[in-house]
Parts: sequence; structure tokens; C-alpha cells
Amino acid sequence: MTESVQAMNTTVRFSLDGKAVAVEVATTERLIDTLRLRLGTAGIRESCGVGACGTCSVLRNGYVVSACLLLTVMLEGDDLVSAEGALGSSTHGAAVVQAFVDHRAYQCSFCTPAMALTAASLTCSEPIENVAHELAGNFCRCGSYPRVYGAVEKICGASRGNDDGVVNGQQPEETVAS
Repeated sequence: MTESVQAMNTTVRFSLDGKAVAVEVATTERLIDTLRLRLGTAGIRESCGVGACGTCSVLRNGYVVSACLLLTVMLEGDDLVSAEGALGSSTHGAAVVQAFVDHRAYQCSFCTPAMALTAASLTCSEPIENVAHELAGNFCRCGSYPRVYGAVEKICGASRGNDDGVVNGQQPEETVAS
């Protein structure tokens, strides 16, 4: 005999991109579903569903986490930042976006919001020895890693006062207008 388990509903309160949110969810609802379907956060994507690809990355209390692995009920009182929040409202966010554009650090753009969010979360207070390590957990199926790494090196170089655009001894490629 099979019995179905009914999920209970509860109201969860947290901050999303600096704004207070109260949302009624089933206790089994994943954060990615709450953000995309209920709150309209379009920059968060789902690919693997098991926390391996990074496309669903958000900042939870300052740490990059996979929204596909978290239940929304776990977020009571937490501070969440989406890619839109991290990139759209600050000078640093604008610098991250510009670095990604300057280095053409995108191809299909499916992973771009999560890559840029992770890049924006870096403090860059010390030189980054291994950009690949800092971006671990973000998977790009198109293979745009060299350009993403160049953008991150540009971002962190700028935050340390080295804003000459030189990455690994090379100037960024010119952007061609069409």
C-alpha cells in the first residue's frame, strides 16, 4: 500500500537583492523554483539539478550556493543575492559586466549570470593565483573559460589598482561593432 505524503505550506521570510520577501511555499519546494517561478528571477538557470554545474548559483549570506539543492524553507531570515542583484545595482557590478563584455566572456550565455555572480562575489583583496579554482563549480559547455578567466583577472586587477586592461601580458581583444 502506497501512501502519498502531503507537503505542508509555510511562509518563509528572507531578503532578496536587498528587498524583504515573504513567500508561502510547500516545505518541499526548491529555492530555484521559488526564485524563477514565484519571484521572477530570470538570471538563475537550471541545468543539472544536482548542484554540479553552477548555473543556479546565488549568494546566500555572502557564500555562493546552488539553489537547486536548497529547500526554500531553509532560508528563513537569510540574505540572498541573485545575479541581477549583484550585477545590476553597484559600481562593482557594472565593472564585472563590462569586463565580461570587453573580454567576450560569453558564448551561448547560459552560464554567464552564474559566472558573473561568482566573479562579483570575489573580494580580490589578494592576487588570485588560480582563477579556475575561484570559479570552480561553474560549468561552461561552450568552453569560454579563457575569456571568463581574462574578465576575472581584469576585475581583480582593477580592484587592486591595476586597471590597464592587460591580462597575462595581452591586451583584451577589440570589440567589433556590427
